[in-house]
Amino acid sequence: MVRWSDLSEVSRTSFANYGFVAFDDQPWVTPPPPKERRVALVSSAGVHKPDDKPFAWNDHDWRSFSSDQQSFRVSHASTNFDRSGFMQDRNLYLPFDRLNELVDEGVLGSLAPTHYSFMGGSSAPEKFLPHAESAIAAMKAEGVNTVVLAPV
Repeated sequence: MVRWSDLSEVSRTSFANYGFVAFDDQPWVTPPPPKERRVALVSSAGVHKPDDKPFAWNDHDWRSFSSDQQSFRVSHASTNFDRSGFMQDRNLYLPFDRLNELVDEGVLGSLAPTHYSFMGGSSAPEKFLPHAESAIAAMKAEGVNTVVLAPV
């Protein structure tokens, strides 16, 4: 965990002045038992397949990939973002192996065939909404009832 004092002055100022979105309510559902869950991963690391179009700095759309995808690229650009661990172990950003172990052990029901990544750190988070809604529709079509958010 990074300490506030370890951040550069530019980063501290940026975080202190960030316009976080406030919601009037919180949707809530009672989740199914773990053995009945179909899980999709959603990352904010700008992860994509090698042959996909890389994310640009302020992109709001998403890229998708399967859990058996082994090779990835990371488009996320930030002075505070270190890719070295991900290049050694995809589970650092996308814990597919750990989730598959839970499925194999009978703890979780299944993994969805498709998973998603967005480019985090946008200066206009409200612009994600239509893209998030399309990813949600795609997940619902695949029977996803649980999402693991993998922020980076």
